[in-house]
Amino acid sequence: SGSKTCMFSAVLDLVNGQAPPFLGGMPDAHDKIGVCAYMDVIPGAPDYYESEQEEAGCFTAYYHAAGSGSDKYPAHVYVISTKGSQIARERCTTFHAEVTSKFAATK
Repeated sequence: SGSKTCMFSAVLDLVNGQAPPFLGGMPDAHDKIGVCAYMDVIPGAPDYYESEQEEAGCFTAYYHAAGSGSDKYPAHVYVISTKGSQIARERCTTFHAEVTSKFAATK
């Protein structure tokens, strides 16, 4: 069991047959919202890449692609923000573009 407000810790608790710490009530996210966008896999990008800088109101952004070779699932681009879901979704798009420009295989 990890942080009382961490969705990843909650998932691990559930997988291990344990109730997450916030069972029965939602934890206080301190005005943060997370948005996950399913986007195109970027050829040449690592399977996991986290933003190197924060933007105003957006605390983290990461890109993750799972699977092997051409069988990869859509990439997950996840952003946590205090500026609302629209700003977080826009940051997903700009971060995906940053990852693309940094890692996309050139032909």
